[in-house]
Amino acid sequence: MSHNTRQRRLAALRACDRILSGIRPTTMRDRLADMDAGGDLDDQPDFYGDGPVETLEERVAELLGTEAAVFFPTGTMAQQVALRSGADRSGHPTVALHPLGHLEVDERHAYAHLSGLRSTWPTTAPRNPTAEEIIALAEPVSTVVIELPLRDAGFVRPSWDELAAASAAARAIGARPHSDGARIWESTPHLAHTPARSPTSPTAPTSRSTRRSAVSAGRRSRAPSSSPPTPASGGAATAARCSSSGQPL
Repeated sequence: MSHNTRQRRLAALRACDRILSGIRPTTMRDRLADMDAGGDLDDQPDFYGDGPVETLEERVAELLGTEAAVFFPTGTMAQQVALRSGADRSGHPTVALHPLGHLEVDERHAYAHLSGLRSTWPTTAPRNPTAEEIIALAEPVSTVVIELPLRDAGFVRPSWDELAAASAAARAIGARPHSDGARIWESTPHLAHTPARSPTSPTAPTSRSTRRSAVSAGRRSRAPSSSPPTPASGGAATAARCSSSGQPL
């Protein structure tokens, strides 16, 4: 794409009254103005885990209903850590993904190249896997990835009940439900629940856990028991959540 074409598209997006995917493009001047209006520019910068980054982590943990959040420079990095953590804890190097998902299409199979993991596809249909397809997996998996939304299938989202059932199915087979939720904040109106109650959340009923979220800024490159819990990931900082049926990230 030429520089001129990109600038024209950005200008058109900035002029739109409504944007269906993503956020309104901002200039560096816009961002500096936001910082000046909403931040404490006289405070000290982050230094090895305190300051603005710590504030961001605490805020995201509060929004997602988790015990803690961890900041990563990119969502891709957060995804890789989440999958590797699940594989190391469970002893299963296979993860259940969708062939149209971000991990397969946009992250260039980094999970395989960096961590030696392999994928299995519960479905190739243009939607996230169902509970039945997860239960029917032919081999043990450490993580079941649910992308909110499944962008390359047409920004497809599951219903709340489908998400809750898929999360419960993942836990039932001993896997961690992981929400690749770069657009979790935009998904909540569709799901009619806040991120802090997601079925993929570590706050969903589990036997044990130290709950954490992996939080990333910048571009990535996202059944409970009696009361349905919630989904995960993305916002001013993009949050890539992972939860588990035992040992979450």
